[in-house]
Amino acid sequence: MKQKAIIILMIMVLLFTGSIAAQEIVRIPQTNPNYQIDDWTSYTMTRWMYSLAKGYDYIYFATSGGIARFNHYTRKWDFPWTVSNGLADNEVHVVGFDFDTAYLWCATPYSVSVYFSTFRRWENYYFDDMGLPMTEKIVSIGFDRDYVWLENANGRILRGNKRGGGGFNYASLSPGNNTNIRWFGFRGQQRGELPRFFMSSGYFFEPEGFITDVNLNEYDISYWLLSEREIYWLATYGLGAARAEARIDQLELLTYGLFLNNVSAMDYDKENDIFWTGGMGDYEGESGITKWNISARKWDYYRADYLTVLQSDQVTSVAVDEDPFVWFGTDAGLALYNKNKNDWKFYTIFEQLTDNFVYDIALDDTNVWVGTASGVTRIIKQSLQNDSLTIDRIKPKALHDVEVYDVEIMKNLIWMGTQFGVYVYDLKRDKGGFQSETSGPRNEPVYAVSVYENEIWFGLEGGVEVYDMTAEKWLGGPQKRFNEPETIAFLKADEKAVWAATEDHGVLKYDKERGRWVHFTIEDGLPSNTVNTIVLDSDYVWFGSPEGITKFYWNAPYRID
Repeated sequence: MKQKAIIILMIMVLLFTGSIAAQEIVRIPQTNPNYQIDDWTSYTMTRWMYSLAKGYDYIYFATSGGIARFNHYTRKWDFPWTVSNGLADNEVHVVGFDFDTAYLWCATPYSVSVYFSTFRRWENYYFDDMGLPMTEKIVSIGFDRDYVWLENANGRILRGNKRGGGGFNYASLSPGNNTNIRWFGFRGQQRGELPRFFMSSGYFFEPEGFITDVNLNEYDISYWLLSEREIYWLATYGLGAARAEARIDQLELLTYGLFLNNVSAMDYDKENDIFWTGGMGDYEGESGITKWNISARKWDYYRADYLTVLQSDQVTSVAVDEDPFVWFGTDAGLALYNKNKNDWKFYTIFEQLTDNFVYDIALDDTNVWVGTASGVTRIIKQSLQNDSLTIDRIKPKALHDVEVYDVEIMKNLIWMGTQFGVYVYDLKRDKGGFQSETSGPRNEPVYAVSVYENEIWFGLEGGVEVYDMTAEKWLGGPQKRFNEPETIAFLKADEKAVWAATEDHGVLKYDKERGRWVHFTIEDGLPSNTVNTIVLDSDYVWFGSPEGITKFYWNAPYRID
């Protein structure tokens, strides 16, 4: 492999730090003291790796989605370090471990960060606060007895106190003190050819420094090191981490993280402890659906490029049905996954869907309700056992060419958020109509709907509205207490609270008992202030955003939000 991995590392650092000064930076000085270090935990796309470092217990991988941590004793992944835990940025180019202090250091495009293991907190030093240009590019981190050493892309050296506090200055590096420094990153990359390893699952390892799959896609080895017992640890650019044993010539991929960062839809199969996520867009030309078995710590991916039946993996909605089915709304139709058979089916307008662009899926005991860009389709579940589906178009005249963004079920009533307001359909009476009361939302987009007992909550461009079915009246939504109007992208209501995902202002939680709103943003632990979707999970709540999925311990007994 020779110098290839080193060149790759340098190029990637330059590519991802080209125009930092022109960007608006959200500054995270340290781990938020109002939370425990793991109250907020984000899981991201970590397949794109730049370098790695070995510590006492973990192999640390610097990735495009934070620092991935693999325990080399238990051979299991621990949760990653991201902005949710206090890291300055999820784009991490170099990571280094100091064995004297057990502190973990890393470099992002515009900062240097250190994790104080004793205090369980991150602290971040931004380049301009250090007197450095924001275009500084750190490619190496090293440690001697007293100092942490940093090398930039131009070969200049900075030196600081390795016990933290900042105060970095340019310094000279003489041959004498260089021999006492343990380097990571560019200077720490081991040299020489890798052995020839064998792989399974359709992958082929090339000692020159890359891995190919059965479709002849090449994934570069961006960094590697040889540890005790002839164990090789590899960071790849696109396939994540890998581990190899020289004595048996076998290399295995350590699959971890989301396939696609932008999570626009997700659902939790609580019975099997499986999280399904999907989104729109791609990264480096690749996209896919993620299946995460939490208890088994296993990640699987499903890609339209590799599955001919799956016509699209651009996911807008996910709905876990009774075993063995999981439904996926996409931009090209409706996908159905059978867990028992591990196969897919795909339905489009040719099977009588009202439109191929699916916004939402709702399930009851006997039906699948599909909100599309041109109305609503109902699928009779029992017909799934037959050769052909029984599919109805709900009120095709009233909902013709009407975008239906969200569908919620309340017994025999189907509530829909549409581009023209709220539409409610009575299944038993086969009647429906748009909400027209002056006290409620009329002729305006309703993006989100959530039903809890007698309450129906609606998300609009300017906040929320709520309808009381028992009193049969609009309650004049509590959005009046917002500081400013918020566009609501998703809503989830339960007994204690209503959670509202906003387009660019984080998450709002309405505390029903106290009658107040609580606002959560990047400063609390969200990786992005754009939040697309929410899943409630008892004392936890999950958020899907353009930066992955985030688990928040909202009901921690030691904290009142």
